[in-house]
Amino acid sequence: MKATQISILLIFLSLSILTAEDFHLSHLSMEDGLSSNSVYCITQDSYGYIWFGSLSGLNRYDGRDNILFRPQVG
Repeated sequence: MKATQISILLIFLSLSILTAEDFHLSHLSMEDGLSSNSVYCITQDSYGYIWFGSLSGLNRYDGRDNILFRPQVG
């Protein structure tokens, strides 16, 4: 029984390794164009843009450039 459980575990681990995706993580800061180093929310839209919400505004990141959207006052 124990050998069967170990075999099943090894199969699941092998499948998870084979189907794993590669992830590339980047660290973004104000030097990279973000409006603030304090980000309160992050989401990705259907076009692939990553949106960062901060107290200084809304930032749209396309993998290379940041565009800052600020509310218009008055």
